[in-house]
Parts: sequence; structure tokens; C-alpha cells
Amino acid sequence: MWAFVGVLLLAGNCRAMAKCPAVFVEVHGRASEDVPGSHVSIQVSPSPNQLTEPVAIEGGRFTARIAFDTTKSGGRFSHDCSRTPEVVTVSLVVEQRELDRVRLEIGRDFRRTDSGDYTLLTDVTLRPAGSRR
Repeated sequence: MWAFVGVLLLAGNCRAMAKCPAVFVEVHGRASEDVPGSHVSIQVSPSPNQLTEPVAIEGGRFTARIAFDTTKSGGRFSHDCSRTPEVVTVSLVVEQRELDRVRLEIGRDFRRTDSGDYTLLTDVTLRPAGSRR
């Protein structure tokens, strides 16, 4: 009987161990002007169910590290962990109003680190007027 219980426990742990790892997307940049009450919002797609916390701007600069779930689908005994981020949208927001938005592509604007995470190649600059000078 104890052997049977051990097999059940092991089977239960296999599913927990098969969970897909998260990768991180690191975004850094600056706001060209100080706008009181503003923050940065970052959305990584495809990830329809993930909401990120507002990112503070300190001294005109911001940095964020967002977890991205690589689970494409889950089965009873295994998981497909092949989902990758494609687009990162970075917005300057004040009082729920978007002042500027920059769209970044993972394949063009990021590099993959040795640990499998993604880091932005150059700083994002957000401008309150939305101009892309």
C-alpha cells in the first residue's frame, strides 16, 4: 500500500515539475520631460491575462523587469513551453491618459541573454507630446 501511495505522490509531483519557466523582459528608458503624477505602463504580447504594475519614473529614468509565462498549452502529463514574447508596448501615462506610446519588437529591439531572458538594446525615450523627434 505504501508503494502505491509513493507512486501517487511521485505522479502528482511530476505535473508540478513540468510547469514551464518564466522568462523576463527587461525594459529601460527615460521620460524626456518631468510630468507630475506620470508613470510608465508596459505590456508584453502575447500575454492577454497579464497585467503589470505601473512603473515609477525616478530622476527622469525607469527600469522594469516583466515576467513572461512561456506556457503555450498544458496537458495532463506535459506542457508546451514554446510561447515567446513578440511585442512590448511602453506607454507614458498620467491620470489614466496615455501621453506617448512606443512599440518594440522582440526580434529587432531586444537581445536574448545567456539565461534566456530578453533585454532592451537601447533606452526608450517617452515624450509627453508624443512627438518622435
